[in-house]
Amino acid sequence: MAETTYEILYWPAWRAYADVARLILELGCADYTNDFIIFAESYKIKPFQRFGKTPRLTIKEEDGSVKYIWESRAINEYLAAKLGFLPHGDEYARADVMSYVHSLNELAEAMNFIGIIPNLDDRRSYWTKLHDATIPDALEYHERAVAGPFYGGTSLTLPDIVLYALVQRMRSMFSDADGWFFNASKTPKLAALVESCDKGTMGGVVRGWASARNPGWASFRFDAESMSWTIDISSVGQA
Repeated sequence: MAETTYEILYWPAWRAYADVARLILELGCADYTNDFIIFAESYKIKPFQRFGKTPRLTIKEEDGSVKYIWESRAINEYLAAKLGFLPHGDEYARADVMSYVHSLNELAEAMNFIGIIPNLDDRRSYWTKLHDATIPDALEYHERAVAGPFYGGTSLTLPDIVLYALVQRMRSMFSDADGWFFNASKTPKLAALVESCDKGTMGGVVRGWASARNPGWASFRFDAESMSWTIDISSVGQA
């Protein structure tokens, strides 16, 4: 019998909204493919996407039926539940796990907000508040939630995956991210969790994304001097 397969429609880029879904699919050993959007032709597919946005997950079931899910967070939750990274049959346990996911998503959105602040001085002021208060305060709560090697004790769950994707974005933005984003003296359990992920399957996947094995991928870059995001598409289409 054929197994369920998946397809991710998104830009050929990482450090972006499809990272968590791709990590879940990799960790779950799922059969999936990337359907990369061609930058110059993106306008052609927009009218056919719910809300005019991607990523889009295509699910091809064993019986031949096809389903679609839009919005990255909905995709992430579906895949995590389907592939065993969320509690099953216990609504309270699932909601409890998702509370940490939502908190991490809020931090990611706070980081993204930097890019739409028009004034450089205002961007720097906003970042100072994130750096000195918003992020450290939130991570102290997360530190108390880590029950073992991972949020769920010995089992890898969706918060661990979302956290690791956020760490990759932070590392791409600031070379000293590990020194303050996860201060081993203040948040030792989170630091140990990230180190474990670095050495495990997720770390290997991310290193693969960043290597020459994906020369056709674009790269989102953060310029710390101007406090702004750019995207380098110079290598796209050259794979």
